[in-house]
Amino acid sequence: MKFKAVISVILLTCLTAFCVNASGSDHRKAIETLSLSGTSAESCLLYCLDTDEVVYASNEGKRLPMASTTKIMTAVVVIENADLEDIVTVPQSAVGVEGSSAYLMKDEKISIKDLLYAMMLESANDAAAVLALSVGGDMDSFVSMMNDKASEIGMTDTHFVNPHGLDDEQHYSTAYDMALLCDYAMNNDDFAVITGSYRYETENRLFVNHNRLLKTCDGVIGGKTGFTKRSGRCLVSVAKRDGVTMCAVTLNDPNDWKDHKSMYDAAFDMYESVILKGGEYSIPVINGNGDSVTVSAPDLSIVIGKGISDSIETKVCHDRFLYAPVNTNETVGYLLYLDNGTEIARTELKAARDILQIKKKTFIERIISFIFQD
Repeated sequence: MKFKAVISVILLTCLTAFCVNASGSDHRKAIETLSLSGTSAESCLLYCLDTDEVVYASNEGKRLPMASTTKIMTAVVVIENADLEDIVTVPQSAVGVEGSSAYLMKDEKISIKDLLYAMMLESANDAAAVLALSVGGDMDSFVSMMNDKASEIGMTDTHFVNPHGLDDEQHYSTAYDMALLCDYAMNNDDFAVITGSYRYETENRLFVNHNRLLKTCDGVIGGKTGFTKRSGRCLVSVAKRDGVTMCAVTLNDPNDWKDHKSMYDAAFDMYESVILKGGEYSIPVINGNGDSVTVSAPDLSIVIGKGISDSIETKVCHDRFLYAPVNTNETVGYLLYLDNGTEIARTELKAARDILQIKKKTFIERIISFIFQD
């Protein structure tokens, strides 16, 4: 699931044309319903993680406060820079942080892992503060790590000033940038497990996830909630249905649960996961201990617009012949999958066995062989 660059923002007219022309099926009803009704969000983005296509967007580049969805970045930085089994001590400066809390006590011993669950499920601001101080050494250093990671991911309209998302005029992001962050985070197995957990128990605490979509919306596998008076309701969520994965981001949305569900229901009607068949081919070999070599391409699983698979053609691309030596699993070409002449996927053609090079005889060696041949 890579989202380093979104191909294009597909607005209603373009999206409708894509669905009808490419698949021959009419998916306009679902997306028109979404577009006409819109969402209640000041800013939103819905995209397909598998294809890097924006399905629906509104003010996705507007800089806004993002509240506790900030903690997605906090979790990423902690997971990448700490051992989750390490035990840390709660400092006085992290006790009683404003907002949601795990009610940590001064000098309490607790693992990084437990703190991550407290932060991501219960949205505990005190847990976020402990994590930041433990990993960064001090708050400013950790926030610098957050901003460095944002720059690395490509979040050009984001700036962090704290690890929990409490209001600050210089603490902001966009729906687009939060989608970049969510896509990056979900590629981390530890993060995916934590954000997808509905409840988590320690020896003396129970954490229950504030993201109720995990229980009420088909296919939701993770995300993060957020709220302050200044930001309004913020929500990042990820859902997977029938092999297709989508991410939704809403900022300042009083109806975020309903809007995320509506966007998912409309979008999943447009995509499907399909298996594109590979194949075996034979390529002539020159100067080898075999006249040819079998090459093969594996079956390929991809996500495409519904119905497109009916019109996909394949094109085998390789040299007319190969020169020995050829090594097993050596890439010698590609199998392209085309929709109306446009490449939508490709897979490598690899040699099935070794073909050794036959040493060329010199002129004298050829004469001697000719004279003494049987």
